[in-house]
This record gives sequence, structure tokens and C-alpha cells, in this order.
Amino acid sequence: MKKFMYSRGGKAFLVILCVLTMITSVLSFIACYFLYDNDFYMLSKNEIRERIMKSYAIDYCRDIYETYKHDPVSLDFGYNYSNFYYTLTKKDGEVIASNYNGEATSYTVTVQFNNKYIVKGYIPADFKYKDELATADFWINVGYQWRWAVVTIGIISVIINIFSYSLLIAGAGRHNDDGGETVHTGIIERIPFDILSCLVALVLVVLVDMLDRYSYGVEEA
Repeated sequence: MKKFMYSRGGKAFLVILCVLTMITSVLSFIACYFLYDNDFYMLSKNEIRERIMKSYAIDYCRDIYETYKHDPVSLDFGYNYSNFYYTLTKKDGEVIASNYNGEATSYTVTVQFNNKYIVKGYIPADFKYKDELATADFWINVGYQWRWAVVTIGIISVIINIFSYSLLIAGAGRHNDDGGETVHTGIIERIPFDILSCLVALVLVVLVDMLDRYSYGVEEA
């Protein structure tokens, strides 16, 4: 083990392992937080799917009303070829616009606006097109199936990270040429610990920020 720790190849392997397990730990933590925040550990898959899909449907109903209010002509444009059906009516029952023709649905929501207009949204039983709803449904299935696995992966990653980091510390500055008896200082060893810690923390902050931007800034077409 000591020969491995003191060798350049062993140290390179431990550095790579340490970085990979750190990234895996961060990703696992983010995944666990997202799953916990959406009650993947508390509710059944059907309950989770219903809540998320209805949330999408309510948002789409608001979009439809806003589109109608500002530009009635293009109301059908964005929803004719997506997995979402709607019916926009006046309070007296007059249908203003609709793309729903009796298709089988899983969930239905009703949203009223200004006590004058009513938008009914329908989530279909089967998704015909690849859109935001189909993507969400896919990740719901994946997240529910892997909800406990990400916890296990995160814990194992943390353990391996601590172990590999400990081996790196123990073998730092030691070479096989003299059996590890003498500590040889290199460029990294000469960096003060507080400065090195700040650099590592900065890298982690940048990584988390990039993940956050990717999670909330990318929309599926």
C-alpha cells in the first residue's frame, strides 16, 4: 500500500478518484435535495406525478389566458402540437378557444381569471409528443426508481473521498526512492494550507453555481 501511495501513478489515481467522488457526492446531494423537496421519499409515484403534472397544467392555463389577453390571434400556436389540451371559456359557458376533442386524460385542472374567464387544462393519459410534460414524466419515473440509490451512492462517495484524501495526505511529499523516509516538497506542498483550502472551496462554489444554472436555466423543447 505504501509503495502505491508514494508512487506518481498511485497519487495521480488518488487525485482523480478524490475529484470524481467529490463531484459524485455533490451531485448526489443536489439530487437528494431535489427529490426530498418534491416528496419523493414521502409520497407514492402516482401522487408525485399528479402533483407535478397539475402544477404544469395550472402554469399552462395561466399562459393561455395571458396569451389570449394580449394576442388572441396566436392563442392556438403554442399548444396545437404539445401534450396539453385546454378549453378557454367565458363565465357564461361561451367557448373562446379549445384544442380538446375528448381525448383520454389523466388529470384535469380548472383556473378562473378575473371572475370572467375559465381555463380548463387537461393532461393526456398518453404523451404523443416529446415536450416539457413528456420530459417531466420521464424524470419522475427515473427519480422515483433511483431515489434510494442516490442516497447510497452519495454515502459511498463520501466514504471513498475521505479515504482517498487521507491516503493523499499520508503520501504527500514522499517517494519510493527512499522508502518514503524523507518528505520532498513540490509546488503544491509549498502552497499555504489556508490558500489551498480557499482555492478548493472556490472550485466547489463554481461547480455548484454551474449546476444550479443548468438545473434552472435550461428548458426542454
